[in-house]
Amino acid sequence: MRKIIRIISFLIISILGIVYFACDDIKQADYRATLQGYVRDSSNDKPIEAAQVYLSPENYLAYTDSTGFFRMTDIHLPTTAARFNITAMKPGYITKSFPILITSLQLNNIVIYLRPEEY
Repeated sequence: MRKIIRIISFLIISILGIVYFACDDIKQADYRATLQGYVRDSSNDKPIEAAQVYLSPENYLAYTDSTGFFRMTDIHLPTTAARFNITAMKPGYITKSFPILITSLQLNNIVIYLRPEEY
């Protein structure tokens, strides 16, 4: 009887060890996304060069080129989609911030219009 109990105990401990190490090897899914778009002047629809585009809370930062284009790659998402706050700013313009949903299943495109500061 003791021998049977030892064998059963050994098997249970072995199975628990296998499950523990198998679970340790399972990685959580790693979702990535790309966000790209343009920053434009709302008064004349012209591109805004050298505007900062900031994505939080993950602290991604991009600058627009001469066509107003920006691109953020390799954005880490905890699931297939996640909410972020996006902020676009440039001296001489009113800063604009708003929430955005970014997904890993598609290319995320956006156009942000900044309003010039009035003097």
